[in-house]
Amino acid sequence: MRKTTLIAPLLAVVAGIAGFFMRKHELATVYDSTGLAVRGMPVTVALIALSVAVIIAAAVFAAAAAGKRHVAATLESVVPQGAGGRAAFWLAAVLFVIGAIGCFLYPTVFRWRGVTYIFALFALVSGVAYALLPTAKGKPGPVVTVLSVVPALFFSLWLIVCFRTYATDPELIDYCYEALAAAAMAFACYCEAGYAYGVSKPGKTTAAALIALYFGIVTLADGTLLWLKAIMLGACIAQAASVAVLLLAPEKE
Repeated sequence: MRKTTLIAPLLAVVAGIAGFFMRKHELATVYDSTGLAVRGMPVTVALIALSVAVIIAAAVFAAAAAGKRHVAATLESVVPQGAGGRAAFWLAAVLFVIGAIGCFLYPTVFRWRGVTYIFALFALVSGVAYALLPTAKGKPGPVVTVLSVVPALFFSLWLIVCFRTYATDPELIDYCYEALAAAAMAFACYCEAGYAYGVSKPGKTTAAALIALYFGIVTLADGTLLWLKAIMLGACIAQAASVAVLLLAPEKE
């Protein structure tokens, strides 16, 4: 596929940055004097509209540009092998490890200390996964194959913990984008892990990665702690590199 197709992840990043500033403005202006969110605020409607547009555009692009492609069901189709791509994955790994260490040192990230430790452990192993995945050649060994699934499990855990943490919060707007980002990342990582098991779904994987990239950037504007932002930023970098590799991967003969 021609390099011009990389316009899709670039636009996802641009949309994410726009959504980031809209989310910042929303959180700064949407609450009234009682601390409750005012319904129907223009910035809220605009951000919802942007999010829906990104989801539709990602689905349409993936169906048109990637859905009919036959890409090899190997990790090389979604994991970068070049120096720049490897650096992106390794930077993501460093950010995951930094976030994990922060959660270990400051276990008040979530309400339950034990849950925070489990969360941090999964983040740490996810960092190891992103560090080792670019080193896999041909058919990956059992260790790398298992590690490829860990980021999907980690973001599934994040989604669960997010809902548990905000279960008593009457304002969905407080955490909706964090939940959407965790869910989108979990599904994108799940699709990408399939390549380690011989399952190639380029259309679905492309759409999932673009959507995850967008929501990941948007939720960086939330009031979450620095450690969680570091992990989410690392995930965004990894998704950008992964979808670029997939869009440029040669078709299977």
